[in-house]
Parts: sequence; C-alpha cells; structure tokens
Amino acid sequence: MDIVGLVVQLQTSQGETVEGEVFSFDPTSNCLVLQEDAAGGKKNFKILKINGVKDIKVLSRGTQDAMTTLPSINMSRVRMREEAALQQAVAESARIGVGVSSEAQEIFNALGKTLPVRWIQLQICVLDVLHINPPYMPEDVVSVIPGNEVMLNRVRKVLEGERRRLAKQAQQVPS
Repeated sequence: MDIVGLVVQLQTSQGETVEGEVFSFDPTSNCLVLQEDAAGGKKNFKILKINGVKDIKVLSRGTQDAMTTLPSINMSRVRMREEAALQQAVAESARIGVGVSSEAQEIFNALGKTLPVRWIQLQICVLDVLHINPPYMPEDVVSVIPGNEVMLNRVRKVLEGERRRLAKQAQQVPS
C-alpha cells in the first residue's frame, strides 16, 4: 500500500500530535514528509523520522494527486535568511569568551543584558571605553578614557551586584 497522499495524524515519541497529508516517504532514510496547510494558502512541510513516530492514524485519502509538484522557492529570500542566520551565529559566537572561566562568562552575560559588551582576549570591554581585567573584580574595571568616573563607578557598582548574586548562587548549590 502506498501511503503518499493519505491524510494522517501522527503521535510522536515526544507526545506531539502532527496532522497532514503524506507528501513523500523514503524507506532508505526512514523519513516521512508531511504537508500541512498554512495561512494564506501556503503549505508547510515537516520531515519526520519514522522511529520518532509512536502512532499513525489514517484520517482520509488526500484530495490532491500524489505527484504534486513542489512550490517555487524565492532563492533571493532564502539567501537573505541564510545570511541573517549566519550573521546572528557569528554575533552569538563572538559573545563567548575563549579561555575564560565560567564565572567570567556569567559576568559578561549579565553585563551584556544592559550594556554593550565584547571580549578583547581575556578582557571584557564595556561601551568601548571600559575594560574589566581578570579576575573581574570591581577594582579591575579601568577606563581607557581619562575623566570617565561616572561610567566607571556605575559599571563597578553593577559588577559588585553581579558578584554578590554569583556568590549567593554558589552558596545555594549543594556540594
């Protein structure tokens, strides 16, 4: 029996229920492609591994010919989405310090929630005018621009608060 074209309801091993028309089935890769109706007359396609499917119910025969052609793809839009995803991945990877402790990374992440920060080797650079040197204590915050006391004191205060939070968190974790 050919399953392509059947409208099915699948129960995945994670408990998710998925419904759609079987667009394709590949016994070699053990993958099933479901076509779902989406808003605006568009279609969504889901690829599922059969070993991740717990239960299949056939709801009806499909209304379309099993040899339906794939919709056209706007390649310039695909390239734009790919470029945006790559830029986001590069930006996210730049936020991960190389050779720094997990504590330093947590401090960086906390400061990064409210201030623009980046890594310069082992230093945390804040607003491109302050550097926090290891071991990342309030007294390790230095300004690269003279007369920047207000910003310097503000970042030191934020760093003190983050260090208190980390210390409190460490006390609560049972060893």
